[in-house]
This record gives sequence, C-alpha cells and structure tokens, in this order.
Amino acid sequence: MVKNDSDEETSSLVAAIKATSIASSSDHVSPLLSLTFHVESFRIIGMGSLLLMLIVCTAISKLFVFEGDGLLGIGWGTVDPTTTTIYQLYGFNHSCSNLDFNPSRLVAAILVPFVMVPMALYNFFFHLRVIRAYRENVFGYKFLLYSRLASIYNIIAFLMLHLWFVNTPDGDYGFLAHYVPYIMCQVALAFMASK
Repeated sequence: MVKNDSDEETSSLVAAIKATSIASSSDHVSPLLSLTFHVESFRIIGMGSLLLMLIVCTAISKLFVFEGDGLLGIGWGTVDPTTTTIYQLYGFNHSCSNLDFNPSRLVAAILVPFVMVPMALYNFFFHLRVIRAYRENVFGYKFLLYSRLASIYNIIAFLMLHLWFVNTPDGDYGFLAHYVPYIMCQVALAFMASK
C-alpha cells in the first residue's frame, strides 16, 4: 500500500476515513470512500441527544408517571414521587427518577443509542487525534497513555449505558445494577472534560 504525504497533512480538527481498494494493474491505491468531518460534531450530537432524552422523559414522567401538578397543570400520573428508590436513598428525586418508570423508560431506551454511539465514536476519533499530536511532538507520552486508558474506559462506559434502562432500581438485580452504568457515564464525562 502506497502512502502519500497528503494523508499526513489533515488538520488536527478533522478526521478522515478512507476505505481503499487495490487497483487491478498498478500499485496505486484509490479510495472507495473519503469522508471528512469534525470530531467534535460527535460530541455535540451525543450531548444534545442526552439533553433531549432528559427533557422528553421528564415531560412524559410529569404527564403520565408522577402524581402532582403534572406538566402545566395537566397530568394523569399515579406514582407518588416520594416512594421512588432514589427519593428513599437521597431524600429528593433527580433526573434519573424521570427515566425509571414506563412509558418514559421505554422512550429513553429508544433514544439512548443516539447518545451511546456518537459518544463512543467521539472518544475513538479524539484518541486518534491525540496519537497524531503525539507523533508531531505536541504531547508527551504520559498524555498519550492517559488518553489511551481514558478512551478505552469511556468507550466501554458509553456502550454500556443502555443497562441503565435494563435494570430498574427496584428490580431483580437491585439498585447497584441500575446505578453502576449511570456512575460509569458520569466518570466518562469527567474524563472527557479533563482531556
């Protein structure tokens, strides 16, 4: 495979994917697909999807799950918010409570791939940028090693985020099986902020 200099000269904000085919009569390799995009767009899509999921599920919970004022004074919920597992542990409900009951849990489970996949892709392509920067002596080996470990953890954490909805807080596996994917996501977001 012949490597030309133009492949090395991409900017640090742009990642390129090239699928190649072997030319039939020469050593030249021509791309089947060339796609250029900003790596940060994956993070924007993932974080925006997380925010959208929380807003939609909060509205659904206020309308159909929790009793009280509902949404704009309208609501058909029957669950007392003070009886949730989260309220019993912490003394208050937080955003996770809005995702724990159907129908909002079903909607969240449908929307969560729009968080998981872009965030995993962002971490993968960001690490490729770190590798390139290391080769250009922008970063030292310690940061490369940190990025390698944090990226592996982050990708695993984001791809396991769906377990947040599989295991309910009061289900067969208990609160811990529900809370661990949530905490892993929080730690992954902290690692992303520190890179």
